Amino acid sequence: MYRQFDDSSAHRGSVTVDLARLLARHGRGGEAIEVMRALAGRTGQAVDWILHVLCTLCAEEGRPEDGLAHLDTLLERPGEEEWDLFWIRLPLPAACDRVDEALERARAHPEGGTWYAAEHIAALLAGAGRTEEAVEALRPHAPANSREPAGYLVDLGRVEEAVAVLHQVKSAPPQPSTVAWSEEPPF
Repeated sequence: MYRQFDDSSAHRGSVTVDLARLLARHGRGGEAIEVMRALAGRTGQAVDWILHVLCTLCAEEGRPEDGLAHLDTLLERPGEEEWDLFWIRLPLPAACDRVDEALERARAHPEGGTWYAAEHIAALLAGAGRTEEAVEALRPHAPANSREPAGYLVDLGRVEEAVAVLHQVKSAPPQPSTVAWSEEPPF
């Protein structure tokens, strides 16, 4: 998490997020973004879930560049951005028709090869209509990512394969997510 905060500010943050979502639902997305921008800018309030709501609203309102600019301003610090915050950035370039750029940056990130990064990369691919690639992005990380490929396989009309993936993973003993494929993967 970017910054910690006490319980009372968490409650205020939650109420503010609810207000922003209500504004957006009623066609007042610009106001919702401003509410979230103010919340994210408060000392102690720039936590990942608040930034995620702000950036999601920016993307939904057709203002992904505003979300990127806000992240760049707020997160200026030396070193690589931690994945906990980096994944919030991923959909924004994609919303600017720069999916391949977002994918390249995600894969080049120090945590880009992890199972949890694969989930975000797959979601980005699927959102761009590249569902088959989403399945392939998750393949090296089974069984840690079993539900996601099953859903994408259903989207591709490969229901029997999706059921087999879920069934095989359910019956398999837990394994570390870094296990390499020794045989044909379950999907």
